Amino acid sequence: MTPAQTIHNTIETMTTAFAAGDLEKILATYSSEAVIVGDAGQEVRGRRT
Repeated sequence: MTPAQTIHNTIETMTTAFAAGDLEKILATYSSEAVIVGDAGQEVRGRRT
Protein backbone atom coordinates (compact mmCIF):
# COMPACT_ATOMS: atom_id res chain seq x y z
CA MET A 1 0.00 0.00 0.00
CA THR A 2 1.35 3.42 -0.91
CA PRO A 3 1.58 6.23 1.65
CA ALA A 4 -1.22 8.04 -0.23
CA GLN A 5 -3.49 4.97 0.06
CA THR A 6 -2.71 4.69 3.77
CA ILE A 7 -3.64 8.34 4.29
CA HIS A 8 -6.84 7.96 2.26
CA ASN A 9 -7.87 4.83 4.20
CA THR A 10 -7.20 6.53 7.54
CA ILE A 11 -9.27 9.57 6.57
CA GLU A 12 -12.10 7.33 5.37
CA THR A 13 -12.04 5.32 8.61
CA MET A 14 -12.02 8.52 10.67
CA THR A 15 -14.88 10.20 8.80
CA THR A 16 -17.02 7.06 8.92
CA ALA A 17 -16.41 6.77 12.67
CA PHE A 18 -17.18 10.48 13.12
CA ALA A 19 -20.49 10.10 11.27
CA ALA A 20 -21.33 7.14 13.52
CA GLY A 21 -20.36 9.02 16.68
CA ASP A 22 -17.73 6.39 17.49
CA LEU A 23 -15.14 8.34 19.50
CA GLU A 24 -13.02 5.28 20.31
CA LYS A 25 -12.64 4.45 16.62
CA ILE A 26 -11.80 8.07 15.79
CA LEU A 27 -9.10 8.15 18.46
CA ALA A 28 -7.72 4.81 17.28
CA THR A 29 -6.78 6.44 13.97
CA TYR A 30 -4.23 8.67 15.71
CA SER A 31 -0.63 7.59 16.18
CA SER A 32 0.85 7.63 19.67
CA GLU A 33 3.16 10.37 18.35
CA ALA A 34 0.29 12.50 17.03
CA VAL A 35 0.31 16.23 17.69
CA ILE A 36 -2.94 18.15 17.30
CA VAL A 37 -2.86 21.93 17.34
CA GLY A 38 -6.10 23.59 18.37
CA ASP A 39 -7.20 27.16 18.81
CA ALA A 40 -4.54 29.64 19.89
CA GLY A 41 -1.78 27.15 19.10
CA GLN A 42 -2.46 24.85 22.09
CA GLU A 43 -0.92 21.43 21.43
CA VAL A 44 -2.25 18.05 22.48
CA ARG A 45 0.26 15.20 22.21
CA GLY A 46 0.20 11.42 22.35
CA ARG A 47 -2.45 9.14 23.79
CA ARG A 48 -3.75 8.39 27.23
CA THR A 49 -2.89 4.89 28.32
